[in-house]
Amino acid sequence: MIKRISSIKNLGIYKDFKWDANTPDFNDKNIIYGWNYSGKTTLSRLFRILANKSELENEYKAVEFSVQLENGKNITESNQLDNSLDIVVFNSDFIKDNLHFDSAEHKIKGILFDIGEESADIREKLNNVQKQINEINEWLRQNHQYVDAFNNFENLFTSESKKIKNEHFESSIEFNKGHFKRILESIDPKSLQSHIILELTKLSEIRANALAKEPLAKIEDVVLPLSFKSIIEETALCLSSEPSLSEDDVLLEQNTELYMWSKHGKEIYEQYPDIQRCAFCGSILTNERRKFLNTYYNNEAAKLRTRINSLLQQIDNEASIVID
Repeated sequence: MIKRISSIKNLGIYKDFKWDANTPDFNDKNIIYGWNYSGKTTLSRLFRILANKSELENEYKAVEFSVQLENGKNITESNQLDNSLDIVVFNSDFIKDNLHFDSAEHKIKGILFDIGEESADIREKLNNVQKQINEINEWLRQNHQYVDAFNNFENLFTSESKKIKNEHFESSIEFNKGHFKRILESIDPKSLQSHIILELTKLSEIRANALAKEPLAKIEDVVLPLSFKSIIEETALCLSSEPSLSEDDVLLEQNTELYMWSKHGKEIYEQYPDIQRCAFCGSILTNERRKFLNTYYNNEAAKLRTRINSLLQQIDNEASIVID
């Protein structure tokens, strides 16, 4: 069993890694976790090098490592071909090499599992299923012309039903291959010929009767009162506005809810000039503070903020019209 990874060089983010003395050695079961791009997959690639037991690929030619085993032996890049470790690695590289879900052919390499002697019956069932699959494939290979003929026959039902519905009755009736089949099933095959109408005059008469009895409802024109142009123009004006600098309140600038709460409170206290204390904290409402808030909420920046909020509300209103 692997005891520790003594060192790694030139492998991804591991430029010159050395096992810290405070890092505990590996145990029977180990969990390695960390942020994205912190080196977890790269570390798994080291284990994959040990698992492959083959010459290092070109991208790993410069890699140097030393892995210490419990028996004291060290495996390095120079002797890794002779290691006796039984390692299986399932990482993103394995998925990329074996499970080609995004390829044009969607090929998947075989993945073998040792199900053990006690599950030999499962292996036998799998073999029987594979045998049945092979027999079906062989039957399809020998009888594909009949399968193709049946599929073509089914396609005729679909195409002819669509033609009857769209061309003869201008979609005023609902008619699909299911309707077509039920009608044919209700007709005696011996009298089928008598149900086929070839006269164009007769067809036109049937079509006219059907359209007269089931006319399509007229769809009224719907005009949405959209104001995209004015919204775009107002947005451009807001974006191009640059209010002059003035004294700000940092707390109110950083918190929109506090900004609106304070603005509303100021408007309330303007209606009651005799009230001298804040109803929330009990502090004195000084004339200086009142004067500052009056200036603050009436400067150019405040007016622009009000204008932007109004624009956002207008956008929400337009969006609700489109959704409805």
